Amino acid sequence: QGTHGRTLAFATGINAAQPDLKIIAFLGDGDCYAIGGNHLLHAARRNLNITVIVGNNCNYGMTGGQFSPATPAKKLTSTSRFGKSEYPIDMCNLVAEAGASFVARSSIYHTLELFSYIKQAIAAQGFSFVEALLPCPTYYGRYNKLGTPVEMMQRLKNICIPLKEYEKLGLEERQNFYWRGIKIQREKEDFHTGYIRQYDNYTTEKGGD
Repeated sequence: QGTHGRTLAFATGINAAQPDLKIIAFLGDGDCYAIGGNHLLHAARRNLNITVIVGNNCNYGMTGGQFSPATPAKKLTSTSRFGKSEYPIDMCNLVAEAGASFVARSSIYHTLELFSYIKQAIAAQGFSFVEALLPCPTYYGRYNKLGTPVEMMQRLKNICIPLKEYEKLGLEERQNFYWRGIKIQREKEDFHTGYIRQYDNYTTEKGGD
């Protein structure tokens, strides 16, 4: 628990103080992608030994249904009553490019797949990131007339398609779907291991000073 949007700032400090811990941080798309977006990118760039699980319901579901960076274009929220004029950002792609060791996405409809990705993320060395798409019936679903919670779950089933299928779609058609799958999975030295190695090399070169 920490200040809104600053979860990964706290997690970075914990990782620096106790690097042997495996840190798991739970965030929403609002705080992680907006006010916490800079923390997210630099935690991924440093490849800190942290697992991030983001529940993406396409809005600020706990503070009034405002739009977030993940809200699709033209969708209604409490702060975009005529439809959001901005396009969303795919943070999975951005985190992968920033340097994370493991990045994946699924939905809570695809439960077993999501569990598998979370397990792999926790086992990975370095920064791992899993986005879990989930419904928000109270605000996002109601504003956009997406039906009951059960119907919203059915919608997740239909719009969350395998990554390879998604990549075959045109740019405009992609706006109607989310890819699910593993975006990046690579063996990469985490920040602390690299820092200690560089320090040991430095002290060896300096004769132990």
